Amino acid sequence: MQIIRPKHDFPVGTLPYFYLVGPVLGAGDWQHTMCRALEQVVDDCIIATPTRWNDSHPLASRFVGTMGTYESQTHWEQAYIERALIGPMSCVVSYLAAEDPRNPRTDGKPFGIDTYGEMNYFRGRLEGSGPHSRSQFRLALGVHPNYPYWKTLKKNLDYSYGGAFPYSESISRLAEEAKRMVEKETR
Repeated sequence: MQIIRPKHDFPVGTLPYFYLVGPVLGAGDWQHTMCRALEQVVDDCIIATPTRWNDSHPLASRFVGTMGTYESQTHWEQAYIERALIGPMSCVVSYLAAEDPRNPRTDGKPFGIDTYGEMNYFRGRLEGSGPHSRSQFRLALGVHPNYPYWKTLKKNLDYSYGGAFPYSESISRLAEEAKRMVEKETR
């Protein structure tokens, strides 16, 4: 497993590639758990995460890439999300985590609001807005039952999907679903 941090460049190449989407501020370190779950089900892979882990993080030995020339983290995220949505052997892995009561978001913004916006971007892509067809769209979704916007997002995703949008209720099942999505590319 190789991990690309924000604003770093690394060639994705031919390994399975996953981009992690979900709350960062106030959500604990679900991304660490997700990386380990993906490592358990995929022999070798590349994972891009918007989490600003420092060099003392337990996964630091897996960090790859060099600092890129992106104007902002948002530009980096857009480039790596797009690659995961439509690139070969790749998918976006979104986990809608619950707020950590021991370490809640404290910047004055509602918990998970950025992720809510990203999920609505994906909903728009499902409805066909964007340069690529729905058949190329790969999003593996996991949801903690206490994610604050889930009821509304589920209703909207189901509508855009034309039925029940598939999702997992655990990180381990989400990792399995992400693996299935990238394996479809090799068949």
